[in-house]
Amino acid sequence: MYTRVLTYDLKSKSSEDYKKLYEFFDEIKSEKITESSYKTTTSLNWQAFKDKIISLTCHNDNVQACVVNEENELKVWKIR
Repeated sequence: MYTRVLTYDLKSKSSEDYKKLYEFFDEIKSEKITESSYKTTTSLNWQAFKDKIISLTCHNDNVQACVVNEENELKVWKIR
């Protein structure tokens, strides 16, 4: 299992554009940390997770994931 903190700035004005994103958060039982960040735990590897989030967000959104790697280092990876 991989734990990541997803943080984002969603640019679309319509909440309907992100309905599937929030359904995904519910599906994987994510924990809401702030208005624009969720703690996620999934079995998806990085590329599959990134592809999934890209498919659920809009092209002009800012989306990043914070992770702690095997060396116990905090990394921030840009998704969009």
